[in-house]
Amino acid sequence: PAPLLATGWAAAVLEELGRGSGPLGSRVPPAKRRDFLSRAAVATERQLAAADQSRRPALWLRLASLRTAAGRPREAVALLEQVVSDSQAGRSVLSQREVARQLEEAAGSESDRAAACQLFRAAAIGRQAAAGAIWGWGGLAGRISKRAFGDDDDEALRLRELYFEARLRLAACRLAWADREADAATRRKLLRQAAAELAIEARLHPELGGPEYRQRFAELRRAIDRERDLPATSPAEAEEAEGR
Repeated sequence: PAPLLATGWAAAVLEELGRGSGPLGSRVPPAKRRDFLSRAAVATERQLAAADQSRRPALWLRLASLRTAAGRPREAVALLEQVVSDSQAGRSVLSQREVARQLEEAAGSESDRAAACQLFRAAAIGRQAAAGAIWGWGGLAGRISKRAFGDDDDEALRLRELYFEARLRLAACRLAWADREADAATRRKLLRQAAAELAIEARLHPELGGPEYRQRFAELRRAIDRERDLPATSPAEAEEAEGR
């Protein structure tokens, strides 16, 4: 219906203004952006009220992102749990990718350290929701690995790129989790796990998804090494050292 389309257009424009993105948003002073985010959320809620079930998961994802951007990550997490409770979205690779990405984003904006750690954990390895399951980056990689490397057709190549993204983000979540972790022993364990995950990936798939991902894996490994006070290594060098 036309009113619903108009509401969707308004939500998109208000979100652009609130995020300070695009030709319009770049002109908005930072102090005024949160008001536009709130108005974008109201417009999205109106869409939700009129949407059928098939459209709701996408709108929940949009609203969750707006909540996090407005500094309300716990409300965002509740919406993400609604996404995975949907029978279709909960089984969708792309929906689960977006849930993991947004959980990681929500964790980064959570002011409470313990709550942030729990969110980074969920983004990394998943968790059970009230009516569904969040896969997390690790669960996502595990579910698509067989199809991603079982063939060379277009779908397999798309999944392969997603696999490397998921493996990279899994280690990145552990690094971010370690940064917020108060317990020193847990922090050391998380950093060791993050480094080991990169080393294992370098052993299993030495090309690491091509030049762009190789660079990203190497940069992440250097960041982990700095936190561990170790000499900088590449994932492949780390794997070789740990194999000795």
